[in-house]
Amino acid sequence: MKTRNGFVSNSSSTSFTFIFKGKSIKDLGKTIFKYKDYFKLSYDFGWDNNCDVRHCNAQDVVEAIEGAVERYKDDKYDRLEVVSIDKHIKSLVATIKSNDKKIAESKKKEEKFYSCVDIYERYNDHLKLSVKRLRTAKKKGCTSVFVIGFGDNHGEVSGGDVGYCMDYEGRGIHLYEKDFVVLPEQNR
Repeated sequence: MKTRNGFVSNSSSTSFTFIFKGKSIKDLGKTIFKYKDYFKLSYDFGWDNNCDVRHCNAQDVVEAIEGAVERYKDDKYDRLEVVSIDKHIKSLVATIKSNDKKIAESKKKEEKFYSCVDIYERYNDHLKLSVKRLRTAKKKGCTSVFVIGFGDNHGEVSGGDVGYCMDYEGRGIHLYEKDFVVLPEQNR
């Protein structure tokens, strides 16, 4: 399972948590096609000519996801896979508990200089919001979660039209439908 478990990143990418009904990448692809208008993206780098305008659509995104799943299928740490919504929630709750322990230890030591307490607390707030959104999606009938990063030069899908468009324009995709929730997160 791919889960973004850090709050400090050297990466310039956007991770996407896709929450949907189904159990497979094929089911995710069908759902993306259902909401294809959200994935028709274009990014203009702002140069004086039209030489560097990037475009992508739902088909491109689905093919990029399928390709990334294949490339990372044997990776021990970064394997991309669809997981149950319950497993994903459990993973996030475990991270929250681990962070709570680190917060308590730091406060007990009264570390003031170089303390990461506020960072862990803010990150836990973010994780708690994600858990809330996941539980709401589950109540609406969503069953699965898939997490993947798109970026200009980082992420499981990096570079090319899809990497650029999903990183720079896709981060604006915020879908909260009954059968599909998309949660983008900038990894900066």
